[in-house]
Amino acid sequence: MTVKVPKASLAAPHITASKQELLNIFLSHKKTFSSSASDILLSASSTLSKMPILIQDYSWKENETTVIITVPLKGVKASKVDVFSTDQYLKVSFPPYLFEIQLLAPINEETSNCKVGDGAVIFTLEKLQQITWGKLSDVSQDDKETWKQLRQQAVDKAHEKAAKDAEEKAKKKREEHQLAVKRQIELESQEKKRIEQIKDAERQKTTQEIENWKETDSYRTKQHTKNEKNSIFDNTMKDDIPAPRSSGSIQVKFTARTFPTAARESKAQEEQEVDLKTFLEWLDKIAAAKRPKGEPGDNPEESDPMWLKDKGSSFFKAGDYLSAINAFNEAIRIEPILPSLYLNRSACFLKIGDYPHSIEDCCKALERLTPPVPANAAQRSKAFIRRGTAYFKLELYVDALQDYEQAIKIDPNNESLVQDAEMIRKIIQGSDPVDEDTVE
Repeated sequence: MTVKVPKASLAAPHITASKQELLNIFLSHKKTFSSSASDILLSASSTLSKMPILIQDYSWKENETTVIITVPLKGVKASKVDVFSTDQYLKVSFPPYLFEIQLLAPINEETSNCKVGDGAVIFTLEKLQQITWGKLSDVSQDDKETWKQLRQQAVDKAHEKAAKDAEEKAKKKREEHQLAVKRQIELESQEKKRIEQIKDAERQKTTQEIENWKETDSYRTKQHTKNEKNSIFDNTMKDDIPAPRSSGSIQVKFTARTFPTAARESKAQEEQEVDLKTFLEWLDKIAAAKRPKGEPGDNPEESDPMWLKDKGSSFFKAGDYLSAINAFNEAIRIEPILPSLYLNRSACFLKIGDYPHSIEDCCKALERLTPPVPANAAQRSKAFIRRGTAYFKLELYVDALQDYEQAIKIDPNNESLVQDAEMIRKIIQGSDPVDEDTVE
């Protein structure tokens, strides 16, 4: 049933006298009233005209299970009608008319319904007890105090029901969220298990292929040739190896520095000052090397990981990959939790061909990019791509394909990733020649 909770204020008391009757009373006794009494009566008439008019011409019928109440709308549009109900209280308000009633017995709110239209409001109420009421209500319309209490009770009950419904809805939402998380964990476990099974199958297949290859004539011929080469080196020139040279010492004498020019023209003092400056700089470098890690040096920027990261990026763009690696190493030593530092260093290792260290840095970056959320999706995709590229360079095509598929899940609209993954899949199937310059 449509229920609308009203405001805390209650409806005004009902009236039975019309505005016209009050005016007739006033006109018949106009001469006997003083001017002040006339003003009071006119004010009262104006106030009463603003009060709601109680609907009396409603109809109802019942059987043992159902009660049907029909309330005429008096020509008022259905959009202007406000319906409020509880299990025992009904109210229909369409100014200036009002219908309200306290039912004789409670009803089932879940199965009852209300229809507004065709010039009437029709309540179809299901009884909780299958008995004949005989009358619709036992509360007198003239008992204002009782009606005031009933209205307040109905409002309180409606608020309690609304709060209970909100709590049940929140509880259901939490349960659905927990169920979704549990299902996601199960799916991830199944996917991980499937990937491990594929890895084991590929491993077994590769091992079997290697064992089969060892049984071929080409492998035996290659091994025989290798053994012959080893025997040649083992049997020749064993007796012709000369003995190690004896140690000795060489003495070197340096010529003393002289300044043959006149003392007033000599540069000896200036050169000594330059040598002293160089010596002091060397002492500063020694002190910096002996300084404990983590202690700030003379340059505060060198202890800022973001400054070091920008410095490393500048070296990378300039093609100085070793200097970039040194900058990222220092930044990681100061701030080891930033995944972007490991991603940048992995790119440097890829450029110099150090693929195992590139894979290690990508794994460390992925460990720090948990849990997977949309905010770190780009970094996770970059880590999977770089690790997959390193696996490809090491000819670990199955691992490379798995990382590219993970990147495609994050960025499914990237056509370049899809093409690279398809190329790796063809290599694994043996239908495409290996081109190491294709995947970057």
